[in-house]
Amino acid sequence: MTERQLIFEDHFDGPTLDPAVWSPHYLPQWSSRAATAAQYERKDSCLRLFIPPDRGLWCEDDHTPPMRVSGIRSLGLPLSSLADLRGSTAAANACVPGSVLAGDPARCGT
Repeated sequence: MTERQLIFEDHFDGPTLDPAVWSPHYLPQWSSRAATAAQYERKDSCLRLFIPPDRGLWCEDDHTPPMRVSGIRSLGLPLSSLADLRGSTAAANACVPGSVLAGDPARCGT
């Protein structure tokens, strides 16, 4: 059996998410930063994501049934590499075939 080594651990004990590691947005390049902002709380070394009842729809014209989201993502790959793709359909994580990159991917993690 291959031995595994822990390379990163976060206890979410700080006052905010570490912006060098986490983006508090769910695929903002396909919507907007406001519509993709995660709702979360940090307590007792845990991160709890939640979706409030009044949360708007994410990419509301693209999904049946409609979706509400709250998510964070690790910044393992630099989103700045997508900066030249704004307005194109060529970005790797299209939620719907033919989707156009709407947000500014260079700012997705900031």
